[in-house]
Amino acid sequence: MPDRPLALPCRAASDRAIELNAMSRQLFIARLEQRESGMGKDMDLNEVRSRIIELGADDLETLEVNARRIAASMTGTYKANAGSRLPAIEKERSSRADAEVDRCRGAAGTTNDGIQNHDLFERALLAFEKIPPANWEIAVLRAVADHPDRDLNYLSGIVDAKDGGYISLALGKICGSREEYLGKPRQPQAWTDRDPRSTLLIDYRRHEEPDGTVWHGLVLKPEAEAALRRLNIVGHDASPA
Repeated sequence: MPDRPLALPCRAASDRAIELNAMSRQLFIARLEQRESGMGKDMDLNEVRSRIIELGADDLETLEVNARRIAASMTGTYKANAGSRLPAIEKERSSRADAEVDRCRGAAGTTNDGIQNHDLFERALLAFEKIPPANWEIAVLRAVADHPDRDLNYLSGIVDAKDGGYISLALGKICGSREEYLGKPRQPQAWTDRDPRSTLLIDYRRHEEPDGTVWHGLVLKPEAEAALRRLNIVGHDASPA
């Protein structure tokens, strides 16, 4: 029988396909970077846009970093060309963020039926979409997000409140008014310094000073903060309240 080339095992063929796809993405990024620096073949803007859609999150970030670097370091046409890529990148980021919001909205549903079967990110996302926060709520949430691991009294100063009791009650009301989506606290112990409902969004980190004084720093739960950032409620890019 004539010799025939041996077929690659399925897994090996799959690994090779993944490798080639990664090489293609890297080549695209390299070509674009060379184009912007004046060293590579011209790329049609429509080609760039179509390829951006195919990039994974890490590759998209690499492309954005490169474009911003070139836009900042080059001049003239090269600077303009790199800058022209950024809107396409930002549009793709926005499109992916909207798709993720739609996915989570569909997964969590629009009622409380089975809502507790979903993770905190999905529940918080839905809660603050269905019940948009008032300005005072935004101010309190941003105070916690921008000053993590600070106690109630410190945070009260950030929002010009009388004392830490305001922050505690405010966080409790923020969570309580969205109980349909966030659920009820699992630890409804009789605290005197904080509203237990706030634990739906907030972690309290215990600190003990050398003299034995104990205090708690407030930190948004990671999933809750991610949802609030996705909705532009907290974060450096958030719109003014």
